Amino acid sequence: MHPFKLVLLLLLIILYSCKNREANNYFNEANELYNKENFADASLIINKAIKLDSSDIRFHFLNAKIKYKNKQYKESINLFEKCLSNNIELDTTLFFLGKNYYELAKINANNNQKLEASKNYETAIKYFNQTLNKNIKYLRAYDFKYRSLHNIGNQEEALLTINQALNIFPKHSFFIGLRGIVKRYLGDKEGGFNDLILALNSNSLTDSERSNLLRFKGLFFILDYKNYQEALTCLTRSIEFKNENQGLTYYLRSIVYFELNETEKACNDLQKSGELGYTDAYEELKYKCLN
Repeated sequence: MHPFKLVLLLLLIILYSCKNREANNYFNEANELYNKENFADASLIINKAIKLDSSDIRFHFLNAKIKYKNKQYKESINLFEKCLSNNIELDTTLFFLGKNYYELAKINANNNQKLEASKNYETAIKYFNQTLNKNIKYLRAYDFKYRSLHNIGNQEEALLTINQALNIFPKHSFFIGLRGIVKRYLGDKEGGFNDLILALNSNSLTDSERSNLLRFKGLFFILDYKNYQEALTCLTRSIEFKNENQGLTYYLRSIVYFELNETEKACNDLQKSGELGYTDAYEELKYKCLN
């Protein structure tokens, strides 16, 4: 080989190696920011990695997860579909595709787009099923499959899903609580309430799981027992532990405050509920508090 061409080739190899190293450094930094839940900065950094090397599918996989966390669901779906065709972490890719469609369905439901919500929930269920076909022990796929089935009103399939999860994770307290919720919707109020109590007495629940179960316990006190004082205690504790459905929890607590003739607190909760994304609260606020 001509000496000039050899030198040029060596320079290109060195340049590529430097770019590759820099791209990997950005990727590692973005991954660290993602784990610290700094999703805005993670997005900026992973884009720097992709600009240097757009061929590394790991960069697109992380970018897809970041976009999900930043609520850019359609963009996340496009990226995960690219990951799917490249066979990267198939169970996790399928799970995130399901979660993206689940979140889109929730947005549809909040906007009263019932047909679109139903279609997106069905698509989410399809991906959760595929996740479990790849990995039967993918814990959170059971959880989100249950949520999707529950939200479209298919309680029988929801109960079947929870029982399948409990066959694999028999001591998982949150699934016992979810079983209680489904039992109640299928008419077994006592059995459902007992499962909720059993789950809430466990020390293994995360804060988010405890918050969700307390919200349902409060709801059942409203619907089944008309015990508004106990409902108030449950819903207030649910808010303290925090979960992704805080808007709904504030809405439910506003119902309790109205029943207890504490109108000002009820209206404050409706306002907070709407601010947190539960848009039905604004109609209630206009009708009950602003006239």
